[in-house]
Amino acid sequence: MLPAEMRRAAPTRPSGVFDGRLYDDSGALRVVMPTPDWDAYVRLAFEEIRLAGTKSPQVTRRLTAALLDLLAVAPLTRHAVLKEQLGLLRAAVGNSVGTPRDVAFASQPDSQGIGAAAGENGRSR
Repeated sequence: MLPAEMRRAAPTRPSGVFDGRLYDDSGALRVVMPTPDWDAYVRLAFEEIRLAGTKSPQVTRRLTAALLDLLAVAPLTRHAVLKEQLGLLRAAVGNSVGTPRDVAFASQPDSQGIGAAAGENGRSR
């Protein structure tokens, strides 16, 4: 699931996107299949990228921004897994990046992907 699709799906009811029910044009239920729930989609979208990209501020800043954006639109019932991923990301950055200044920089949300050219507030220098 792409980030934009996750953002659209985040505020939906749990039975919405993830229930595995397919209907025909007349509205009759035709297929019921097992599908991952919200937590599984979030873990699928973030875990491997977090594990592989922790040493790259560009990656960690983009992941932080994406998780904070999802927290802003998702209902409270979907926050736990997002907060879990954000906590894991912050811990990994703290353990893998050098100086406190570098940790702070790598932990800043960056939704535009301007990376190392960004100032502390996310604007270009």
